[in-house]
Amino acid sequence: MLDTVKQLLTTRSNSIQRKEKPLCDKHNLQLDLFCEKDLELLCPRCRMSSQHLDHYLMPIDQAASSHRRKLKGYMKPLREQVELAENESETQKLKFIELMMKVEIKKS
Repeated sequence: MLDTVKQLLTTRSNSIQRKEKPLCDKHNLQLDLFCEKDLELLCPRCRMSSQHLDHYLMPIDQAASSHRRKLKGYMKPLREQVELAENESETQKLKFIELMMKVEIKKS
């Protein structure tokens, strides 16, 4: 999914820079659709191919918005996991320092 969003974001930033939509490598037409099943950008000709005929397609902007929302939904639990891991790491570091101090005291 991240690769898809990166592709959409790269496409979007390149489009903004060039003030136009990206082109299909096969047909040299504008890529303006997104195939949800295959997670790829399509031009009108690719849309009509038998490979995508029964797939759900949507405009690139709509797909980008939808996938951004999904990613934001994934980010909160991941941030919480990172925070927990960082806290646990800090706790383990403190325990290690405490044990090292006890070892030094015992050596003395």
